[in-house]
Amino acid sequence: MPMYQNTAATAEELTATAQSTSDAAGEVATAVTNIADGAASQAEDTQAAAASVETANRLLEEMISTLAELDTATDTIDNCKNDGNTTLKDLVKALQMKIIRYLIKLVLLLLRQVRLQRRYLTLLR
Repeated sequence: MPMYQNTAATAEELTATAQSTSDAAGEVATAVTNIADGAASQAEDTQAAAASVETANRLLEEMISTLAELDTATDTIDNCKNDGNTTLKDLVKALQMKIIRYLIKLVLLLLRQVRLQRRYLTLLR
């Protein structure tokens, strides 16, 4: 085989190898781009998830604070209810005592009236 033909064959092989290497490099570049795009998308998803977790955490803290305020308000209402019941019982007792005193006075007045009427009737006879 003459050298010219051998050189031409080698040149063709080198061209084919170069083309194959170029194709493989293109495929690698595409794969690297796809991996980079996937990593960027995953990073965005991770950031969004972190933001969601942060928002959920903030809302949970607000709910805990609101529940603590509600617990305090419930305690206050319960204390006021108990104080109101005590005051109402005291008021009922005081009112009962006033009614009893009034009835005693009324009975005493009626007894005086009866005595006076007896005296009057005795005087008339």
